[in-house]
Order: sequence, then C-alpha cells, then structure tokens
Amino acid sequence: MIEKSADVNSVDCDGLGFLETALMAGLDMEGVRLLLVAGADPDLRDDDGDSPRSWVATEGGNGLVDLFASFPPR
Repeated sequence: MIEKSADVNSVDCDGLGFLETALMAGLDMEGVRLLLVAGADPDLRDDDGDSPRSWVATEGGNGLVDLFASFPPR
C-alpha cells in the first residue's frame, strides 16, 4: 500500500482509517510504525469520534503508547 503511494489517511464508510483498522486487526509494531512514518494521522477521528491514538490509550500496550508518544498531535 505504501509502496504504491496509497493515501494512508483514506477512510472506509464508517470513517475508519488504515491505521485504526490495522491496530484493531493486531498489526505488529513495525507495521504500525511504518504507517505512522508514511504519514498516517494518529489523531484521525472515525464516525464515533475514536482515533488510533485513543484506541492505543485504552487497548494498546506500553510499546504502542510509547510509539504514539513519538508522533505528537498535529
């Protein structure tokens, strides 16, 4: 996806972006990091007002929390 220059901030019909979907699906830490480096917005809100960052705060482990901390809000 990244190599084909896909928009890493595009969303589905529920407003879920690639990053939030990847987190919910259990993508490994390196995959999440690659999405963030490629420009995926950690604060992109879905239709329910949730974001990848809020998901990590409630569902993610310390490694993900630390990773997201290195990508400050825009």
